[in-house]
Amino acid sequence: VDARSHQTSPVAIPRQRTLLGADQEDWLLGELIKNEAYMHIICSGIPYSSLNGFCWTDYPVWKQKFEEVLIDVNRPLFLGGNIHSNKVAGHAFRKVIVEDPLIQPLRQDHIFKPPDFTVKVNHLFEVISSGVGHPFNYDNHTSEDMEVDEGPPNPEIPANLSCNNYGLIDITSEQVIIQLYGTKPKDNHLLTINKENWTIEDYQSMVSGVPQWNTP
Repeated sequence: VDARSHQTSPVAIPRQRTLLGADQEDWLLGELIKNEAYMHIICSGIPYSSLNGFCWTDYPVWKQKFEEVLIDVNRPLFLGGNIHSNKVAGHAFRKVIVEDPLIQPLRQDHIFKPPDFTVKVNHLFEVISSGVGHPFNYDNHTSEDMEVDEGPPNPEIPANLSCNNYGLIDITSEQVIIQLYGTKPKDNHLLTINKENWTIEDYQSMVSGVPQWNTP
């Protein structure tokens, strides 16, 4: 989806804030509601969540609409960029489903008995791969030139800020394997997702720590 052309400032009047624009928001929500595919991949030029750049969660009204629909979407995977680094994150959403909402709570022997209910939980995995740029200009160079880092200097990007980040996603019959590579150690991640139950099987990083997780 195009998350740049229609966005307003996140600090605008709440009812006037939009990230995707009304038409695109309606289209995306409609497609997610009616689509019963085994797995859903959502691609955006900006992240769903971020600590160092604007993102989907900066728009609370849209975020609430999106997450209310996402709870019923099969195996959602979010791909984004823009933050000039690689990142993996997870977001858990939950919905309480009352079995029979018309039945009033009962009091038996002075004990409150609520109606039967279940809690539905869904996970959104977020994968970001974004580079700062390259210290050489490649407008007039071939892919072979790019591979060996040859070309005229790019004055807009100092060499020490360059990071050639990229990511690979391998979807097998049982797993989703996400490999993120970058110049800096913090940009190297390996995430394996179990496709059946949509949970993490394994996570490895070149730096200490675990991926950012937002739980209910």
